[in-house]
Parts: sequence; C-alpha cells; structure tokens
Amino acid sequence: MHSDDAVDTGRWMVSYADFITLLFAFFVVMYSMSSVNDGKFRVLSDSLLTGFNERPHRPVPIDLGGSAVPAEPISTDT
Repeated sequence: MHSDDAVDTGRWMVSYADFITLLFAFFVVMYSMSSVNDGKFRVLSDSLLTGFNERPHRPVPIDLGGSAVPAEPISTDT
C-alpha cells in the first residue's frame, strides 16, 4: 500500500529524458551545420528559419458538397 508520505521518485526520468533528447537534437543540428558547404548551409538555414518563423496554419473546413443543416436541440426547457 502507498502511504501519503511516499514520494514519487520516477518523475525526474521524464524531465531528464526530454532534456537529453533536446540536447541530442541540438548537437545533431550543430554537427550537420559544421560539415556543409556554402550552398547546403543556406538551404539548411532557410529551412530552419521557415520552420521556426512560420505561423500556425488555420484548419480548412472540408466541403462535403451539401448545405449545412443545423441540428435540432437535444432538450428544450420551457
């Protein structure tokens, strides 16, 4: 049985795993930028700028080809 005084010591692993994953991604990007020529560097920097500066896209509604019919209320309070 768990008591109220028991401390969950496993939560740190999630934060640590996130940190290590981000650190790994950072070093992969740094390594990929260290071994490229001028043209590849421009392509990489442009794609990073596009990815980080892009605004979130608004969802586009799906056209089902018919007219929208409003639903009837589930309950009516009178």
